[in-house]
Amino acid sequence: VRILLVEDDEMIGQSLQKALKSHVVNWVKDTFAAEQTLNLETYDLISLDLGLPKRSGLEYLVQLRKKGIMIPVLIITARDSIQD
Repeated sequence: VRILLVEDDEMIGQSLQKALKSHVVNWVKDTFAAEQTLNLETYDLISLDLGLPKRSGLEYLVQLRKKGIMIPVLIITARDSIQD
């Protein structure tokens, strides 16, 4: 399984990379790097943080879906309100 990990927090990113060691994991720290990486590689899953710098993970997900990119996305976030 090839996973694109989009996470800006160093500790979380390293922990997820270790936990997913039996899979191919490419880790990027913002949605612009994710966009570039998706242009070069094919992935089975995107692990996406919502609270990213420059552009939120949710905005990026909306953009992916508008482009017809239907890769499954696992959202990981520290947000905990009902509205989120």
